[in-house]
Amino acid sequence: KKKTAKELKDSAPEKSETPPPQLETLPVKLKKKEKELGPKIEVSSDAESSPTGSRRGSFQVGGSGPPSRRGSLIPPEDQQRRPSLIISDEKGRPGEMGDKPQRRRPSSDVRRPSVAEIEEKIDKPSTPLRPVGQPGPPSIVDIQENYSAVEDANTYITIQVEGNPVPTFRFFKGITEIMDGGRYRFVTDGETNTVTLCIRKTKPNDEGSYKIVVANEHGEDSAETVLFVSDASGMDFRSMLKKRKYAKWKQEQDDPDWGKLKEVEQEKKPQLKKVERKTESFSQPLIDQYAKEGREKRVVFEGIFSKPGLKPKWLFKKDEIFAGSKYKFINENESYKLVISQPKPEDTGKYTIELSGVSSTAYLQVDEADPVYNFVTPLPKTSTGHFRRDIILECKVNSSKAPILWYKGSERITESDKHSINVDAVGIVQLIIHDGCEADAGEYFCKIENQEAETKTKVKVSEIPAKFIKQLKSGLGTEKESMVLECEVDEEDAPVVWKKDGEVLKPDKRIQMIVEGRKRKLVINELKMSDNGSISCHSSADETSAELVVEYPNKINKKLKDTTVIQREKLILDVEFADQTIVPQWYFGEKEIKDSENHEIKNLGGGKHQLIVNKVEMADEGEYRCKARKMKTTCKVTVTKAEDAPTILLDGPLEGPTGKALAFDVPFTVNGLKRSNVEAKLVKDGKALSAKDVEIVVREDKVEMKLKNVKHDQSGTYQIKLSNAQGEGTKNIFINIQDIPSPPLDVSVFDIYQDHCSLKWKQPKDDGGTPITKYIIERQDLSAKGGWVNVGDVPGSEKTFNCTGLTAKKEYKFRVIAVNKLGNSEPALFPKTVLAKDPWDEPGKPGSVEVTDWDKDHVDLKWVKPENDGGAPITGYIIEFKDKFSKEWKKGKELPGDLTQATLDGLQEGVQYEFRIRAINKAGPGEPSNPTKPIIAKARF
Repeated sequence: KKKTAKELKDSAPEKSETPPPQLETLPVKLKKKEKELGPKIEVSSDAESSPTGSRRGSFQVGGSGPPSRRGSLIPPEDQQRRPSLIISDEKGRPGEMGDKPQRRRPSSDVRRPSVAEIEEKIDKPSTPLRPVGQPGPPSIVDIQENYSAVEDANTYITIQVEGNPVPTFRFFKGITEIMDGGRYRFVTDGETNTVTLCIRKTKPNDEGSYKIVVANEHGEDSAETVLFVSDASGMDFRSMLKKRKYAKWKQEQDDPDWGKLKEVEQEKKPQLKKVERKTESFSQPLIDQYAKEGREKRVVFEGIFSKPGLKPKWLFKKDEIFAGSKYKFINENESYKLVISQPKPEDTGKYTIELSGVSSTAYLQVDEADPVYNFVTPLPKTSTGHFRRDIILECKVNSSKAPILWYKGSERITESDKHSINVDAVGIVQLIIHDGCEADAGEYFCKIENQEAETKTKVKVSEIPAKFIKQLKSGLGTEKESMVLECEVDEEDAPVVWKKDGEVLKPDKRIQMIVEGRKRKLVINELKMSDNGSISCHSSADETSAELVVEYPNKINKKLKDTTVIQREKLILDVEFADQTIVPQWYFGEKEIKDSENHEIKNLGGGKHQLIVNKVEMADEGEYRCKARKMKTTCKVTVTKAEDAPTILLDGPLEGPTGKALAFDVPFTVNGLKRSNVEAKLVKDGKALSAKDVEIVVREDKVEMKLKNVKHDQSGTYQIKLSNAQGEGTKNIFINIQDIPSPPLDVSVFDIYQDHCSLKWKQPKDDGGTPITKYIIERQDLSAKGGWVNVGDVPGSEKTFNCTGLTAKKEYKFRVIAVNKLGNSEPALFPKTVLAKDPWDEPGKPGSVEVTDWDKDHVDLKWVKPENDGGAPITGYIIEFKDKFSKEWKKGKELPGDLTQATLDGLQEGVQYEFRIRAINKAGPGEPSNPTKPIIAKARF
């Protein structure tokens, strides 16, 4: 049954005389006070609201940002506000402790740092947390139940921790871990043992539930809190709507033009009786809701208002929402409901209902659905491990974030020196069991925490299947002497068992069992005749055996000794037996040695025997054995290679300048043991050069040679000879004595014109033993007093040159010089003098120039072509004229070369003129013709 506001008020406990808590009172203490008072409903009234009325006061819950509207307290008496209803009970908001016991503050009751203090520390380095208390799991001893923030301002969520050793910490928003960086920063303060999550420029989507997890080697602790983000202006939704409404009224209201009005006293009217208007309010405001994605199908906000039948306005955060598939509005009498279908995390936020200018607000917190994890690749049914080796159990899950638990039987496995647990980025999960032993066998489970998915395997642990890579060899021993039997396994730590005739041997003072890496040795001291028999060595997967033969002692007085002998020398091996009647057998490796041309076996008497190898070769190196009855002695013979003839290591050719000494080294090597001196010669054309031509010094590994005062004509192939007692080594080498080149051949000048000409030549007969690098071209002006002038050069690969800059009608001489790296050749001179002129001349003078007609302003002329065109076709004619009494000829007219008559206009009447003609070809105007007889420019008739 729904209660009216009056019934709710009557049922509330009497109001305590204790004054309301101050604004700085901590939220935990406030909640404790509320619990003492029990649920209560308080109604406060204020003056009639107006568009400019003040907002109701808000209690600022710890944290950053402006005061939050949630958890409002009754405002002071001097502050007016609209009637409101405040309900306080023990149920906390989403993210609060709920039924969990309240966390206590530490005994020191350290106060929380203020926002100003945190702001001051935000840009300073963190200080490490310190261990607190006895060794044990950590705990979060101080955290606020919720925090408020303003959009675009900084937010600080601070917790205080205890624990020994110092715990690590992780922050989560929903199921997403927050990493240090970007807008997020973690600040630790060792003085107060606090951890602060700093969020720069808070966004609306930062609102929601946050989880903090602290952990050390003894365990972990966690806590949750809620962050609420308000509008950047700091006002709640009702104030925002009013501000917009009245601002709109102000924009629409414009004062009319009243003109000039006269002030008139207003007639007094009787005062109306004041009627108090009943204040409308929520008898049951909206209540905060919590949901989890996928678990709740819908969430219902219900508010009971004092007036039924109204049309409510619902808002989510700042925006109005409307009925549809997502939202449904149900209005029944005084009950107004908002139904949100299939709530999701993005539905988290503040919901507001407005009725008749009165609003009520509540918060919805929707947590993300728990992720579903499963095994993509399960553990194999059986797994095999080996003693003293790591055993790796591996499976794969669909996400690296899956909370994995390992069990052996029903016992939980955690990280330790014995076990390592790994999960990589693609979800591959490993349990590594270090140093496998028999106790590690059993059934292992891999499970996902809080889910039924699991996979299991049965682990078997056995010895490493070691194999013998070197078998036992049969041994022959003498009584009271020692015997060593040796084999080798493929694993250094593989255990073996020694047996004799099938019975296990145990170590004692006489019998020793030695392990050296992969080698396994059985040492039997003071051999007994009873030690004869089969000796075997057994591993987990293999065995090897050999016969041990023990003889009665027959002493060898002198055994074979390891010997080093030089190739091609004589080898003598001596042995002496105590038994002088023994006839031994000699062996090289496994091959018995018989008397031959190169091998002699001698019995010297008295138990002394010799093996003589007359001329030892490299193939005779190895193990020699002398065997008699059950006795044997061995030695190793090392053959040192005897010296060979010298080998010359010089590569040619050699080169050097003429007129100087040419020194060079001839490196050589003598394989084998050097026992004789090396002699050197330098041979040319079959004859060895004498000491006056060459100096020769023989060093340890080279011969120094110096040819004295060499000339270019001494270039050629030389033979170097090095010899010792074993033979001679020779090497032919070309020695190039370099000089300047000889002059170029066949220099010629062609294509001669008045301003340029061309030269060509052939390569010198002798390039001096080194390539021609370039040719230098020089010329001499015979009309000048100067000498030869360098006019250019070309690369050694070119044999032509185009010479420019000639002066017409001048005579020149040309020469070419070849150049190599040693210098310039003698110049090669072009023997003829070169005249700088084109291969044609100016034409001769035209003939028979006569005046055929005239008038006061013109004259008609004709002429005959020149007899000599100068070697080039006539291209035109020039008519020249002058006053009879003047010495200066003037150009009158230029005509094409195919004309021999023309008219010259522009004469001055009454002036006496003479005329002449010049022929033109590509060499220019030729010699002028003879002048005509003088005529007077006038009309003839």
